[in-house]
Amino acid sequence: MLPRPSTPEAVLDHIAPGADLIVPLANGEPRSLVATIDAHADSLTDVRVHQMHALHDHPYLHGVHGDRLRHVSYFLSPVTRPAFWNGGCELVPAHFSEMPLLLQRETRHSLVLAAASPPDRHGYVSLGTNADYVARFIGEVPFFIEVNPQMPRTFGENSLHLSQVVGWTEVDAPLVETPPPAISEQIGRAHV
Repeated sequence: MLPRPSTPEAVLDHIAPGADLIVPLANGEPRSLVATIDAHADSLTDVRVHQMHALHDHPYLHGVHGDRLRHVSYFLSPVTRPAFWNGGCELVPAHFSEMPLLLQRETRHSLVLAAASPPDRHGYVSLGTNADYVARFIGEVPFFIEVNPQMPRTFGENSLHLSQVVGWTEVDAPLVETPPPAISEQIGRAHV
């Protein structure tokens, strides 16, 4: 029997004191799950969220919860850069290729939180646009996912079955898109 979707608050049942939460970069971030954890930080103890490139601003990024809930960034984005400068989050500079091994060695890899495509008729979801460093933890670390119908299904070593997750929730939210650069007359003109 496959697990049924739950509310985002169900993720709190899987976060023990001292937990390390691993979150994908960019559109792989499960925004409602992270917002729920942020909103319930008073019930947490020494929890760290590990993420390479955050696109969405949350109060916890700025250190408002002290040691109850802290962010560890592995690459500063426009969102995390000011938080780091003001002492709100930690920074561990790393190359993208180092992330799986670094997270495996340096965290208790308690739980992966990730956005995913809707399940297919067999119960499989994919990590969509962000089959990044978290794909390495499929089958090794508990996952709690946020299924989004706007997340495209992708193929490769980034699929997991709903029987492999400790819980999941649903949200319908647009993905962040980077607009194409404006074309100017300077592009393509050789400089002599």
